[in-house]
Amino acid sequence: MTSRSSSRNSQSPTGLARWWFRLAVLLTSIIIPITWVRTVGRTGALGWHVPRNLLYLIAAIGVATISARRTSFRPLAEHRLGCIALLTMHSLVVAIVAWHDWEFWAPAVVVLPLLIVASWHIWWIGWMSIFSINRWQKLIVLLALVLAVIPFRVCCAFLGMSGSGAAVVGWRSEKRDDVNRAPEWERLSDSAKAMVDDAPSKRPPTVNRVETRSFVTFETDTNASPQFLGPNRNGYWPTRQLNDWSQHPPREVWRKAVGPAWSSFATQNGIAYTMEQREDLECTVAYRISDGGEAWAHAEPLRFERSAAGPGPRSTPAVVNDQVISVGATGRINCLDVRDGTVQWGADLTQDEPLAHGIACSPLVWQSRVFVCPVAKQGPALAAYDLNDGSLVWQAGTGRASYSSPQLWKTHDGSQILLYYDGRLESFAVDDGKLLWSHSWPNDTDTYASQPVLVDEHQVLVTTGYGTGGALLEVLPNTETGWSVEERWTSRDLKTKFSTAIVHEQTIYALDNGIMVSVDLSTGKLNWKSGRYGFGQLLGIGDKLLVQSERGFVAVVTASPNAFQELARVDALDGISWNVPTLSWPHLLLRNDQQAVCWELEASGEAATP
Repeated sequence: MTSRSSSRNSQSPTGLARWWFRLAVLLTSIIIPITWVRTVGRTGALGWHVPRNLLYLIAAIGVATISARRTSFRPLAEHRLGCIALLTMHSLVVAIVAWHDWEFWAPAVVVLPLLIVASWHIWWIGWMSIFSINRWQKLIVLLALVLAVIPFRVCCAFLGMSGSGAAVVGWRSEKRDDVNRAPEWERLSDSAKAMVDDAPSKRPPTVNRVETRSFVTFETDTNASPQFLGPNRNGYWPTRQLNDWSQHPPREVWRKAVGPAWSSFATQNGIAYTMEQREDLECTVAYRISDGGEAWAHAEPLRFERSAAGPGPRSTPAVVNDQVISVGATGRINCLDVRDGTVQWGADLTQDEPLAHGIACSPLVWQSRVFVCPVAKQGPALAAYDLNDGSLVWQAGTGRASYSSPQLWKTHDGSQILLYYDGRLESFAVDDGKLLWSHSWPNDTDTYASQPVLVDEHQVLVTTGYGTGGALLEVLPNTETGWSVEERWTSRDLKTKFSTAIVHEQTIYALDNGIMVSVDLSTGKLNWKSGRYGFGQLLGIGDKLLVQSERGFVAVVTASPNAFQELARVDALDGISWNVPTLSWPHLLLRNDQQAVCWELEASGEAATP
């Protein structure tokens, strides 16, 4: 007995070595749950791959096991309180890290206990060598703890990544799956199916139109929203007023399942145009606003998908005259007939690999030209096509396009096309694409999705996320250099990421990393910051702000520099909602990557002053 004891003591580390092993035990008891939670979150939200966190987890378990074997844990093995202490610390760290790193779209009081129990098998693998039980007993306990993962897997699911980059966890019933939801979509028209099946290259050929069309309105529709962010491409309707939703809430006209996409609606003459991914077909779809019925669908045998944002197109079509122009996530641009979706002409914008999250450029149509963003590492970043026949007119820009779209700026000195990309806001001549001026405004990730906001004929507001914020630029003609650009002020309170700011009566309203802010236009100073809506979208309607929250509900906020006041909140969509709402009076069209809904609004009072 004495001999065995002496032998065991001689093999045990002593002094400083033992303290080092105990320190390793303490550190790994924290590292194991941290790396496990982050591994589960990333693999669940982004799809299975081997993240660095998994490698850290394996290393931490290895260190824990070695440390447990080298340190005398007999007191823990004999006194259950020690084991309970280790397990409690593990569970606490799991809860803290998950609460910090994940977004809970199901009650955390339910999800967290399920998650904690599901993590216990990792704790057991790391520390089971300390227990004075035989190998089979250890394996039986391990099997039981592995089975404890089932409730979490059955009840909960990762719904994707939020705009902040956090893993979103909710109920499994809410998980999006475009393949399983395919029967919910309306069938493609016979002409669309024939086009896909018969095209030898599995893509409709480019059609060069020989006739020309005058640039006149096909049928005047004063309520139309024919392009991204509305008629003026700024997300602001100054002559409309929202009624009191607490007394007169919006009436739901229809609701339906749609294919995944981050496109919004463009409307004209009672038809709403959008884009969807329907299994392996990238579709431009026309819906009747009156009842949500499908008028037609044009399909391309294309599919773009990224784990962070899912499958589907990212851009919003543009409607002009009797044509609708759409740009797919892989770079396919089509000009379609508004009546039946017939292809009039088409082209490919991608010269090399598409952007990480897909092409999100929404086409701009002006003076019989279509302005879009090709993708190439060294440029061009902007291209103009002839609206009538699809011929390339000019290309410009020396860097890689990003996710922002071309913006038309009308000044006394002529019209310009603005584009925010590659760390700078640049202006190009409409006629030939000549570079007029450039201003550097980079962010940490070289990702640009917000639209520049046209304040007046000499001022432009540029905003972005990723820690940068916004700047008010004053742009003036200069006889020597052509144009001069100066920053009037800069602000870190305008980190819009992929939403666009609204300017109303000398005040800027924006979602600053998901929180509503009011900023003085003349000084750039913050008026107030309140209201957590996530990385959603923002519209200005008269003297009110309409907020599409990232979680799907819609809120109405007073556009006042004095104080934040939320007037109403209505549930609208299920799941992550990044699409921009579309106002086509009296209808409000909302959608995300799962469903679309049409509301009818009531008119209210006198028109607001622009």
